[in-house]
Amino acid sequence: MTNDIKQCYQVLGVSAEANIKEVKQVYRKLAKVWHPDNFHHDRQQQQQAEVKFKVIVEAYEVIKDYLEKGKPLPKVSNINVKKSKS
Repeated sequence: MTNDIKQCYQVLGVSAEANIKEVKQVYRKLAKVWHPDNFHHDRQQQQQAEVKFKVIVEAYEVIKDYLEKGKPLPKVSNINVKKSKS
C-alpha cells in the first residue's frame, strides 16, 4: 500500500482493513455533511466545502477502484490531510 492510498483512507477516516461496504457508508456520511449545497448561506464556507467535498470524492474513488477492481494505485495529486481541531 502506497502513501497515496494511506492518505485516502485517512481522508475518509477508515482503517486500511475496511471493506468496500464500510468505506461506502463513511463516504456517504461525509458527502452529506460536506456537500456544498449545505452551505448556501455563506459563500466562504461553501467554497471551503467544495474543496473538502472534492477531496472526499477523490479519496473514495481511489479506494473503490483499489478494492473493487484491483486497479493499480494512481498518484493522487491534491489530497491533503489536515488534522481537524476537535
